[in-house]
Amino acid sequence: MERGSSTFEFPAGQESTPSPGLPVLLTSCLQMPKRERGEATAQCDLSKAKEAGQTKWLKLETLKYTDETGVERGWDRCVRTTKAKEGAADGVLVIATLKNDPSSASSMSLSCSDQIVLVKQFRPATGSYTLEFPAGLIDAVGGVGVAGETEEGAAVRELKEECGFAGIATGKSVPLTVSPGMSNESDVAVIVEVDMALPENKNPVNFAICPPACSTLSSIDEANGARSRSLTMGSS
Repeated sequence: MERGSSTFEFPAGQESTPSPGLPVLLTSCLQMPKRERGEATAQCDLSKAKEAGQTKWLKLETLKYTDETGVERGWDRCVRTTKAKEGAADGVLVIATLKNDPSSASSMSLSCSDQIVLVKQFRPATGSYTLEFPAGLIDAVGGVGVAGETEEGAAVRELKEECGFAGIATGKSVPLTVSPGMSNESDVAVIVEVDMALPENKNPVNFAICPPACSTLSSIDEANGARSRSLTMGSS
């Protein structure tokens, strides 16, 4: 049977109609037997990882895995020393929405529409400033006899620490791998809503102490009245 630019035959009883909304080739791939998709034999025993080096925050490990053809191969990966366990999320990505009062313009913005918060910070690994969502690590251990914080709790805390806004978490994703080619690091994206009508969000403590978020977006900064490391842009 021909699907898109690929031609193959479904095993008896496995023929089906492509799912609505999925690209034809992707649908075809998802419907192929696992052995044809290379999912049946590739294996890696992570418990046998060998440490090649470590700093305070990162470990370099060497892995052995068997590919889809049964050939044993090697791979290197980077692991955070703060990771609670294999598969656990390391941190949170905060997608914060400023819920403005449509009846009056905010003192921090000329726009009354909802806005998304981004932060500017210097990243030594790239040697440059980046514009990104607020983010941070989850505190896995809260002290003797105290459980670590939840993803939602970490997101609300990070937003408060980095931007000064007090918000409420309204949803989250499953752990998302950040760079699976080199690391097992994963983050949970957390949706946080910030009620700009609340007194504590009128003048956030961290709001006006840093320069505009990004010089290349200074015109957007000025148009929106942004005065901090938090760049707010009207959402669609």
